[in-house]
Amino acid sequence: MSLKIVYFILITFFFSNIVSSEEIDCNKFEKMSAKYIQCNTVKFKSKTDKKANQLKVKTNQKANEIKTKTGEKLESSGITNKLKKFKNSKTLSDLIKN
Repeated sequence: MSLKIVYFILITFFFSNIVSSEEIDCNKFEKMSAKYIQCNTVKFKSKTDKKANQLKVKTNQKANEIKTKTGEKLESSGITNKLKKFKNSKTLSDLIKN
C-alpha cells in the first residue's frame, strides 16, 4: 500500500514539473491588446530572471576561485605571517625585535 503512495507522489511530481516548464504562448491574444502586452512582459521577466540567476551563480564561482587563488598566493609569499606580526606588535620596537 505504501509503495503505491510513493509511486503516486513521484509520478505527480514529475508531471507537475513538465507542465510548469512550458513556455507561455502569447499569440492567442490580439496584438496591441492589454492581455498580449501583459503576457509578453511576464514571459520576458521570467527569461531575464532565469538569466540573472545563471549570471549570479557564475560570478559567485569566479569570485570564490579568485579568492582562493589570492589566499594561496598570500600564504605562500609569507605576507600573512608578517601582517599578523604587525597586528600583534604594540610598539615599533616590538615589531623590529621579532
